[in-house]
Amino acid sequence: MAGADQDTWDSHRIRRDSRLNERHYGSLQGWYKADAELIQGFGSDMLLSWRRNMYARPPAMTPEHGNYDEKAPLTESLADCQTRVVACWEATIAPALFEEEDLPTEIENRTVLVAAHSNTLRMLMAYF
Repeated sequence: MAGADQDTWDSHRIRRDSRLNERHYGSLQGWYKADAELIQGFGSDMLLSWRRNMYARPPAMTPEHGNYDEKAPLTESLADCQTRVVACWEATIAPALFEEEDLPTEIENRTVLVAAHSNTLRMLMAYF
């Protein structure tokens, strides 16, 4: 049974972690990958490289950008995203699966749901 009637349900066990946020695309934040102006400005090959190359970073966001947040990275490669997500796995997710005691479900029967964005989940899966 799912939801609040489930005997293992407890809203206090929901954990939020900013390390599971989507990859930060720097100055490209807010654009669609198919925007003609974006493609014209950088070229399809460069945009594809930034999106798919493990170590390529889009141009950094500046404080003048409409989506600027001083707490967020200025830009990230997929490798940067993976480093951040794996740190979350090691510090939070894996312990919840394999180590935490005093939970209503025994470790061998435990399931942890991870909700995140596609790049974040892809980088976590690629780690294994």
